[in-house]
Amino acid sequence: MKDSARAARIVILKALAVVVSLAMLTFAAQAAPSGEEIATKVKSTYESLKTVSLITAIEYKDGKNLMAMKASVSADMSSSILRVEIIEHPVIEGQIVIIDGAKKISIVYMPVTNQAFRGPSAKVASAIGLDLGTINPDQLLNIDLNTALSVKYLRTEKIDRLNYYVVETRPKQSPDTYQLVWIDAETYAVKQVEAYDAEKVRLVKIVITEYKPNIKLDAKKLVELPKGTKITDIK
Repeated sequence: MKDSARAARIVILKALAVVVSLAMLTFAAQAAPSGEEIATKVKSTYESLKTVSLITAIEYKDGKNLMAMKASVSADMSSSILRVEIIEHPVIEGQIVIIDGAKKISIVYMPVTNQAFRGPSAKVASAIGLDLGTINPDQLLNIDLNTALSVKYLRTEKIDRLNYYVVETRPKQSPDTYQLVWIDAETYAVKQVEAYDAEKVRLVKIVITEYKPNIKLDAKKLVELPKGTKITDIK
């Protein structure tokens, strides 16, 4: 009887081991979708946005110096209006950039002089020496499979008790460089982006907080400038 009971226990333990192994394999398969699957869901999440409000903290290299800034970003996708306000920066704090994508007009407000430049986006950018093309929610919140050479799932990480997929993307135009992107495993919203050069030196780190999708935005406040602003039109 003892031998038969012992044999039964061994069989049960082996069966449990098989079940646990299968469960772990199933969990791993669910927790690690392909990079392309993740990118497709990120794109779908981005395309469902009507409005968005967020805070972005940016660290970037300026020569040998590491710089940091924080900006408030609000966008109305239906009217193609984007507002970016620099809320922390040693030099340009208080600067406001408003881009009307439908009219292709931009406004850049300079707090030091209480002056704003308004006109065609390309001409405004040239006049103030600012690349307005980099201020684009599509580049920040989306992964474009058409421009990516590869999108590879690396791992799953926990941030503030939430699971995030970490994927690596390499652009077709410069495959030696790459980005690491942290994506909410439930909502497929982008949380963090890090850009690296060919020598694996981190050039930029962007962390998104206070992410609020599809909230009601006041259209007037999106294009509002401080009182007394002197506007210079560029034609």
